[in-house]
Amino acid sequence: MLNMFFLVVVFASLVFPSISQAIPGFMLERMGSMAGQVVYEGKPLSNVMLAFFDVANGLPPIAGGEGRIPDLHGYADADGKFSVKLLQGKYYLGVLLRDPNAKLGPPRIGEVYYFAEEGITKLRKLAIEDYKEVDYGVINCVLPGNFQETEDHFTVTGTVVKGAGEDEPFPQAIIMAKTVATAMRPDYISAETGEDGKFTLSLPPGKTFYLMARSAITGAKPEPGDNIGKYGANSIEPQGSAATQSGPPPGASGVKPERIVAEESLPVSGKNGQVIPGLIIHMYKMPDQQAIQSEIKNAAGAPDYEQGSALNNILFANNSAKLMESSFAELDLWVKFLVSKADIMIELSGHTDNLGNAKHNQNLSERRAHAVAKYLAGKGVDSARITAVGYGDEKPVDDNGKKEGRSKNRRVEIKFKQ
Repeated sequence: MLNMFFLVVVFASLVFPSISQAIPGFMLERMGSMAGQVVYEGKPLSNVMLAFFDVANGLPPIAGGEGRIPDLHGYADADGKFSVKLLQGKYYLGVLLRDPNAKLGPPRIGEVYYFAEEGITKLRKLAIEDYKEVDYGVINCVLPGNFQETEDHFTVTGTVVKGAGEDEPFPQAIIMAKTVATAMRPDYISAETGEDGKFTLSLPPGKTFYLMARSAITGAKPEPGDNIGKYGANSIEPQGSAATQSGPPPGASGVKPERIVAEESLPVSGKNGQVIPGLIIHMYKMPDQQAIQSEIKNAAGAPDYEQGSALNNILFANNSAKLMESSFAELDLWVKFLVSKADIMIELSGHTDNLGNAKHNQNLSERRAHAVAKYLAGKGVDSARITAVGYGDEKPVDDNGKKEGRSKNRRVEIKFKQ
């Protein structure tokens, strides 16, 4: 449990290097100011790291098996005094003994942590209001083993392994649980896996989570070459480039898959007290996204990253969002490409000509974009990577006064999101 808290705090520090980067400016202006002095057995806790956990999101990590990411972190001075800005709400306060000048990193021997207490076995809740200043004075802190509070949870267990089709355990991996698959910030994290690659993570019931594995917490997002994985995605390590006989669509030809994803991310949820065992997470090396983008941008006829390019030969029945069978061949090439470049996010935008009223065209354009998204997802492209939007007849690429121009305006475009 001690290691769990260290990981939580270290991760938050790396993901949120400053509060101004994590919270929009208009919210920063309204935040309240909280001050106090943290002590243990009547003595100030000097130069410690502070972690604030929003009460609305559940208990802080006072028991093994789960780790919450702090909503904010800060530091106390040599006298244990602090002053921080917080959004309106109630917070649990955790305190980690670590030299503020020390480098962030894995848990170190001899570090200890505490939580603010109210009564012998009860966590203290510190409230703050927008635009207000509050000084709590002396805040008594105790070791986490003193608390008896519990909350509902379900448990997932499993193993992290090295690559698709392999059963060799991957040690020192951390499992991150997110309620939104594409979110940068996880909601919960596990302790590091041991030499057997096994992990256990307790999560609140009533929510759906997506699980991601990292070999180490070294920054807000994985860097090229880092080992990562996600539950539901089997993968292989990069295979390099070679000529292909019948390559995928423009921008993808001549390249073998960086990794092969057998299935999209799978959600995990459970009832209170339920144990979900046997989950397997396959690790792979993070591709170099900039190199992939450069490769695609420089290919003849490649789709434009910024402006988008129309999908060719994607046809719909008249005044309908039903894909015609003649569209499948090209869409299947896009499936092959997008599966091989599984770290690229895409936007699909639907467009119509100007025949009919604007409201109908807007609805039709949205349904056509979603029809393409549904097809790609059904063939194995992770739906979390796809955004589908409609623009109706607002963005013509040709003259709507001519039959040929209207035909070009009835289109679905794909744009690679940076």
